[in-house]
Amino acid sequence: MAPNYSYQFLQAFFNEVLGRYAHLQQFVERTRLETGHTSPKLLEVYSRQLDASVNELLNDAEDLFDAQSANLDAQGLIDVFHQLKSQSDKFQQLHRTLRWFSAPWPEAEVFEFLGRVLEERGLQRDFQLLNPSIVFSDEYNFLTYDVGYVQKGISRAELTAWALPKSESTNPLLWSVLVHEVAHSYFKEKRLLNYISRSLSSHHSQEELELIRRWAVELNADLFGFRVLGPAYLCSLMYLSMFFVSANLHQPLETRDSKAFHPPPFKRVELLRREAPPNSLIEGSFPGDMRHALGVFRRLFNERLTFDNLDSFDDSRYKNLLLSDETLERLWQTLKDFQKEYCPDLIHYDRDFSRASELSARLEKRLLAGSLPIALDRELIEQFVAGTSGVSREAALSKLNERPASMFDIMNAGWMNKVQGHSWRMTIFDALRENQSRTSYLPKLMNSLTEPARQLQTSIQVALVLSYLV
Repeated sequence: MAPNYSYQFLQAFFNEVLGRYAHLQQFVERTRLETGHTSPKLLEVYSRQLDASVNELLNDAEDLFDAQSANLDAQGLIDVFHQLKSQSDKFQQLHRTLRWFSAPWPEAEVFEFLGRVLEERGLQRDFQLLNPSIVFSDEYNFLTYDVGYVQKGISRAELTAWALPKSESTNPLLWSVLVHEVAHSYFKEKRLLNYISRSLSSHHSQEELELIRRWAVELNADLFGFRVLGPAYLCSLMYLSMFFVSANLHQPLETRDSKAFHPPPFKRVELLRREAPPNSLIEGSFPGDMRHALGVFRRLFNERLTFDNLDSFDDSRYKNLLLSDETLERLWQTLKDFQKEYCPDLIHYDRDFSRASELSARLEKRLLAGSLPIALDRELIEQFVAGTSGVSREAALSKLNERPASMFDIMNAGWMNKVQGHSWRMTIFDALRENQSRTSYLPKLMNSLTEPARQLQTSIQVALVLSYLV
């Protein structure tokens, strides 16, 4: 029997919305501990709303379990899809009300992480010159929220700030999106738009050129994000598009504040997927892991597009807000030329993912993935353990030395492990099959959804500490 990919996508959708609630609960609990008795009533009310939302989502899971994939016809699948989109919207709305209470500044390790990522790509000096701020955001809208847009009191030119949603403050998998924000500061918008105008003005009217400029700013940041973090950035973009965009993915997205339009998520993902064809991306001794991860994401993303196609998207409504394929291709090549000229120090990442695969294997075993062996000699170590004469303790220990893993390898390992760690499997179904009560299985389930992020964050911390010791 062929796999029911539509049903698998819906399971993944449910898991990821529930996972975001788990991270949100974690943030609220941390805030409660830090504030003490400053705003207990406010936190109590918010926590009740959060618990109610989680229970409402769990009711949907029970409906999905009772229906089972074989009994869901096409219309039933579409109904569940719309239900989950509504739940995703509710989560984002609840996240937005975090503005009720204050939050601390992001931990220094977020800056350290970002600085190390740019250092690995040869941009350490340029990063330091930006002198930015990282702030927590109440918005969960990664794809359109513009922290650089300030209505009053300060101009965008005076502000270099990159936003991280509060609930993802301890989830490094989505810290990758910060690299997109770095691009908005790294490449001066005026320089980029002048370059686009010089390169494309002869082919297009002023009205078309204005739309091209708007798309160029976002696509340029996507290209930079992919050049810096590779598949890890692509996975984060696909992930957020699949599960946290309520609009049709073929539709340009309107921003919340500035009322401008961003390119459709489908086009953004399509362009980057072409930069990373699975069959030729991977080299090294562990080629299957990253190829498998990208394959899973591709299949899930295609299922999301299938559901969107069933909603009968009317592109005529956006006639003046969509670029033709020919124009988009010309713009994409222009952006590549622009970055080659204005970012010549950016080092291309190594397409050997064997190190990331090794780190992913550690994460799979619930081990930290912050370091890699310098010169592992298993035979010599086994001889020492067995008491073989002539093998000293010093000689054995010298073969156990490790070096810090790169942020690039850790991030890509994290996304590999998300797939290999069965993150798309409905673990809640196990509890429902066993007729467990919600009060007994829920705490364990929510903890399991945040544990991989804790493991990855600790791995980053280990790598950062080790880097100062070698």
